[in-house]
Amino acid sequence: MKNIFINGLMPDRSQVFLRELGQSYHLIGGALGSLQNEPGLHISDPVSLNHVLSPETAQELTQRLDKEVINLEEQLTEDVRFLASGSGKNWKLPPEEVKKSLYPRVLELLKQEYFFKGLHAKQPIDIVISGADYGSHARVIAATARQLGIPTLNLEHGFFFNQMHWDYSFVKGKMPLFFTSEYVNLDSMMEVELFEELLANFPDQNTTFLGLGTPVDTVAGRSLSRDDACARLRVDPKKTVVTLMGSWIEARSLSNLIRGQVDTLNTFESLFATLAENEFRHNVELLIKLHPAEARPNVLPEIQACLENMALEYNLPKPRVFGDRLPEVLSAANLVTSIGFSSVLYDAFQLGKPIIVLIPPFLVPSPVPGWQQQGNIPLAAGVMEVAEDTADLWKRAADWLTPERLDKLAEDGENLTQKYQLQYRSVEEKSKNIVHWIDGFLGR
Repeated sequence: MKNIFINGLMPDRSQVFLRELGQSYHLIGGALGSLQNEPGLHISDPVSLNHVLSPETAQELTQRLDKEVINLEEQLTEDVRFLASGSGKNWKLPPEEVKKSLYPRVLELLKQEYFFKGLHAKQPIDIVISGADYGSHARVIAATARQLGIPTLNLEHGFFFNQMHWDYSFVKGKMPLFFTSEYVNLDSMMEVELFEELLANFPDQNTTFLGLGTPVDTVAGRSLSRDDACARLRVDPKKTVVTLMGSWIEARSLSNLIRGQVDTLNTFESLFATLAENEFRHNVELLIKLHPAEARPNVLPEIQACLENMALEYNLPKPRVFGDRLPEVLSAANLVTSIGFSSVLYDAFQLGKPIIVLIPPFLVPSPVPGWQQQGNIPLAAGVMEVAEDTADLWKRAADWLTPERLDKLAEDGENLTQKYQLQYRSVEEKSKNIVHWIDGFLGR
């Protein structure tokens, strides 16, 4: 039986796919415990990462640890220095505190690399299947597998409704695509077209895109009327409900991590300030849905309080800030907006919602003329708009919510759906598609 290493997939979101796969293959992964006792599945938990290292390997790991931490500390310091120069402040990071924070995480990632090499030497892996392999939780093993010549497949945990961010995507060779795996599965041929167009900028990136379907469900798969959603959230359905989606800032480089977070907060404040000056504010109820990474119990209350206080400073009612309730906040919306691109824009499209995206300044430091239109299939199709700034967003919102524009949106949405076959597909169907591809690839 072939061995498949499961790397960073979210078990709670990928259970249908993992059950389908585990019937025919031996799955190895540390986060699969909940499925281990199910009959008919072939699943095992690998040896602990804390296996004994040889003295030579331990010395090599220690040297690499010091080098990597120093490199990351320099990137973080650069980010803080940039912020300070723009604010007139003299901010500094205490080096020892930074190292204390970075050492455990970097050590864990390096141990993953050594662990995986040892596992493969004892129990050869036929393919590594990763979840969002650009994240630190999965990138190390995906990259190590490629170095060892092991086939790699990346499965997304969400959907793409756009290309990459434009600050680098149209400068040839400036930065590679963020996927690590040799094969990347996407939800539709529209997503494949988006990324294949971008791939032409990076001829050295060896990536093959598949459009077999992302094995997670969309909000459109759950039947919920707008009236029911408003009732669940205690929102007045007679008001114009605007749902503002948060978008995760992936820490591929620490040199803009803090900058990106601060810039996002500034963008929220600007949204409140410009809404307060717009007649559109009188009948609006604002819902804010944070990204799950910002909705953890240890940070959510502070973020909620921060956004509520920001709105009050501009004499606006407190926005409703959610860490979950995605089906409700999307279904209740008359309009969906997002700071940066978000996976849930595809959910909003499938629900027939008007979509306006606002790109934070740090993502477009030197915009190419016409950057909004380049590689943006939904924008060209008329089902999404990109605002120039926060004031422009509210103007576009008022202009879009007219009967004529909404009728045109429905027509354009149906045309895009037919062109790329974006009709709703079940998780079961998409999971079977992926397993069938794996069968052919591994010669089963």
